[in-house]
Amino acid sequence: MPVQGRPNRVLSEGRLMSMIAVLAGSGILMLLGLIHLYWAAGGKWGTKGVLPVREGETEPLFEPRPAGTAVIAVILFAISIMVLAHGGLLPGFGPNVVTGWGCTIFAAAFLLRAIGDFRYLGFFKRVKSTRFAAMDTQLYSPLCLLMAVLLYLASL
Repeated sequence: MPVQGRPNRVLSEGRLMSMIAVLAGSGILMLLGLIHLYWAAGGKWGTKGVLPVREGETEPLFEPRPAGTAVIAVILFAISIMVLAHGGLLPGFGPNVVTGWGCTIFAAAFLLRAIGDFRYLGFFKRVKSTRFAAMDTQLYSPLCLLMAVLLYLASL
């Protein structure tokens, strides 16, 4: 039982962890959204190794169009805003059932992306000799796992 006049440390530490998760998760989503907008506008920096390819080939499995890349950017921004709202950091918007479930659903989506399709992406991929596979192992899948954890913590 907390002493009168002193904050409950368990609640304070839990709230701090949640705020860190909200700010970190939202910030990463905003950064990823900006990168996708840059690519949608024709930017080339960081485009090598971001698309899966078949083993022994150099052409990506698909060629994203600028409009599709811009849609991904908008989705990333929207998720970031939802996370901020759930964290109570947007004036006029607070945590609610929609933002809570949204954080949980997107945490699950990032977790599924980290696990992968068992062929080209994720921790359990079979194709491992491409540049994308190396980048996926070193950066993309760990980032997706981190995002899953951050969004889950933000949902609490």
